Amino acid sequence: MQHKITINQSIKNVLPGCRLGVIKATGTNEATSSAIKQKIKASISQWKDKSFDDVRSHPVMKDFRQAYKALGADPNRYRPAADSLLRRIIKKKELYNINLYVDLINLLSMETVYSIGGFDADKINGAISLTKAPEGILYEGIGRGKINIKNIPVLQDNQGYFGSPTSDSVRTKIDVSTRNLLIVYYDFYQNNRLFTALQLTKDYLEKYGKARDIVSYIAE
Repeated sequence: MQHKITINQSIKNVLPGCRLGVIKATGTNEATSSAIKQKIKASISQWKDKSFDDVRSHPVMKDFRQAYKALGADPNRYRPAADSLLRRIIKKKELYNINLYVDLINLLSMETVYSIGGFDADKINGAISLTKAPEGILYEGIGRGKINIKNIPVLQDNQGYFGSPTSDSVRTKIDVSTRNLLIVYYDFYQNNRLFTALQLTKDYLEKYGKARDIVSYIAE
């Protein structure tokens, strides 16, 4: 579960303040608890009567959209995951329960407006680097099919690309067999909200996820 995480120069050249909030934890995944379902329901109620402009104008979302544009990616074509999630809520579309850890990450995304990477750490091979995806790169996004990740900030291990703020890949997805979690917050402009988000994640993992051996740090 020890994976060194760095930020590639291709990102730093464009976004020198970029950093990653990283949380590693061990636990037992299971069906979504009633407590998490209630928390999700409450968070949905906070967003369902908002507008798309409310999402776009949120300080965290503004950072994501600005970073995508700076890297040469269109944030309207390949929306950050939090943008897609909140737009779905505003459109009154149903959110499906997947499993405890996936739903917990979705809840955190609703509450923090960060697009959060959630991975089964045992499916990651070697060191991890956040890099700018070159032209012609596609991977299988969860529920998205093949997506073109050109110019999007993307995590890469020894096997290839596996996670971005737009969509995580099928290869490293969290499922009911997941025991070792890796959660990544993408932060492009040194937003102070990152520290609150990391603490909230630790609290939720302990309270609702029954997680242990929780380690939190910032990679720069």
